[in-house]
Amino acid sequence: MVATATLISGIAGAVVGGAAVGVRWLLRRREKLCEAVTIGTAAGGLILAGAVLSQNPWRSVDGYVGHSAGVQLLALASIAMLAASTVPASARPDVDSPDERSVPLEKSAIFRAVRNVRESRL
Repeated sequence: MVATATLISGIAGAVVGGAAVGVRWLLRRREKLCEAVTIGTAAGGLILAGAVLSQNPWRSVDGYVGHSAGVQLLALASIAMLAASTVPASARPDVDSPDERSVPLEKSAIFRAVRNVRESRL
């Protein structure tokens, strides 16, 4: 994800993409907060960029403000956080958490969810 952001946006893309992945990695054990930050950044960045653009974008004394660093950074942060949400927080299980292979199939959350769906259809 960071490599793609770098190809698209250069050094700024690498920094913002790395920061987005880093924030999600730091919050990986606090799932609700991690999702709130992700949604807030992804939506908020584009909303704020649109708000800045809607304030006289074509008649600005400096020309079109869509090319300004502030607007671009807001949009980049939004897209980077959205892309970072597709990256798994960790490729291996956490040291503190039990090994997923040691959990019997009947006690796994996925098994219970499938069983509940099947029972609700009957």
